[in-house]
Amino acid sequence: MLFNQVTLGDALAHMHAQQNWAHADSLMSIVRTLWMGNPWNQPSVTLAQRYVFVAFLLFASWGIMRVNRPLGIYSFASAGLMLLQADFGNAFRFGAVLFPALFWFGDWVSQKPRWARWLVALLAVVVNFKVTYAYAVGRWAY
Repeated sequence: MLFNQVTLGDALAHMHAQQNWAHADSLMSIVRTLWMGNPWNQPSVTLAQRYVFVAFLLFASWGIMRVNRPLGIYSFASAGLMLLQADFGNAFRFGAVLFPALFWFGDWVSQKPRWARWLVALLAVVVNFKVTYAYAVGRWAY
């Protein structure tokens, strides 16, 4: 807060900046998030990709819940926190903490045919490239 005061003249600049971000302001805005129904949810291919990623996280959370209940609860709760923003715009960043679900997913994929394993590996590389590129060109602040 001292740094913000000295450099910006506003000790609470970090809080004032958040007023420009979408947050759920009611139970209905949380529910509308599920179908891009909030005014700030502009349907696009990029947003659809994030919805697919969240669906993947929920699938992996379900899988890990069957193996390790506490880790599954953690995974579901972490994915559910994204609903409080009423937007899945940060799904790739927030989903990164759910890496334990990837352990279960890796075991699940290892039992699939070779072509499916290669397809999953290719998709992982594509998503990694998209996230890295978005960071490198400054589309994301961090």
